Amino acid sequence: MDIREIRSDLIMTDFYFSECSIKRRMKIEDDKLKINIEKSVDSDGDTFHVQVKLTITHEGGDLDISVTANAVFQISGSMIENREKVVQENTIAIMFPFIRSEVTLLTSQPGMTPIVLPTINTRKLV
Repeated sequence: MDIREIRSDLIMTDFYFSECSIKRRMKIEDDKLKINIEKSVDSDGDTFHVQVKLTITHEGGDLDISVTANAVFQISGSMIENREKVVQENTIAIMFPFIRSEVTLLTSQPGMTPIVLPTINTRKLV
């Protein structure tokens, strides 16, 4: 099979983190963490600017993590008819592995057990 035949019509052309922060106490008493994920999409024709903000908070206030990822996507070809649905369902799925990795990097510090976020069903976030 020619690889061009299976190439996606949704292409991420740019990606960066605009915020990565961690605040923690010396000792984190337990693993009672809450996660929140927010996504916003702005479009300019066939170009989509997507921002995903992930926050992790500890119920006792021992830990606060905030990561904001930004990406630019282009869409073309056969997906033009249902592009809004494609963008809503697929952009976060493309971005989330990078966000997971950043959270693990932020929490891989001395005296702390790294947080490795599980894979998620991103369709539940739409």
